[in-house]
Amino acid sequence: MIAQSILQLAGAAIFAAAGFMAAFPVAAQAEKPAQLTIAVIPDETDAEMIARYEGFAKYLTDKTGIPVRLQQVTDSAAVVEGLRNNQVDLVRLGPAGYVTAYNVTEGRVEPVVAELDSNGNFGYNSVLFVRKDSPFKSVSDLKGRSVAFGEATSTSSYQAPVYFLRQQGIEAEKFFGKTGFVGGQPAVQVSAVHNGTYDAAFGGYRSETSNTIVDVEKTGVVPAGELWIIWTSPKLPSSLWAVRADHNDELKKQLADAIINLKTENPELWSVFSGGKVSGFQRVTHADYEGIAEILAANEADRRN
Repeated sequence: MIAQSILQLAGAAIFAAAGFMAAFPVAAQAEKPAQLTIAVIPDETDAEMIARYEGFAKYLTDKTGIPVRLQQVTDSAAVVEGLRNNQVDLVRLGPAGYVTAYNVTEGRVEPVVAELDSNGNFGYNSVLFVRKDSPFKSVSDLKGRSVAFGEATSTSSYQAPVYFLRQQGIEAEKFFGKTGFVGGQPAVQVSAVHNGTYDAAFGGYRSETSNTIVDVEKTGVVPAGELWIIWTSPKLPSSLWAVRADHNDELKKQLADAIINLKTENPELWSVFSGGKVSGFQRVTHADYEGIAEILAANEADRRN
């Protein structure tokens, strides 16, 4: 059983094979690649994604001396296939997404840096939220009611809450009267509760100033102050940037250093890239995410039983 103080949890699972439309030359470990490809899974509008990543790609090009391009992909499956086929070099993943990619590719992906919240802390939490004017004050109040998950591949909106609720003696799909997947975009998760489609939903919580509810309130999609949190998970490890493991150590260090130093070297780009949601990065290794592997394995075993 995993200790409740776990800082090793994650966000993604079930990566099926998917086509990845980007020819990319295979680089031997000791060689300098001719090009680097960043895979981007949109969790925002195309315009926001382009603004966030185009400058970042140019910055990495300047830092490594290697042309860096963006490849937009539709889902996690395409990322895994890209890593397995040497078509993806760098990607941002949730904790569960990283562990799944690591397992499916048999270790061909390696974490280099992870996000720090607005207070400079590593990790975040899964939370369950409801409308403030609802009668629900705790998980037990939601027995037989409707609860929304984000995606089956998400750490905070599915994998972590299902696991930790089971530790409390609650089998989510049986305890709640209705469950469903509404998608990975925070606006959809929040709106599902605010408009009454679901009584509650799971999301992520970095800090008081950056979490699923607040991030959506800032956009004006829902009014501020009408939702609140009634359950919080133990700490989960942060989302991370990972590289293909067969790249040489010098390049891995260049990429890690570049991401960590972005805030001080290019504050204007940092403002766009971070979106005000993270305060920096720290180096991480696979060991920081081993607990997530245990959670995914436990959830899979329970599903099969």
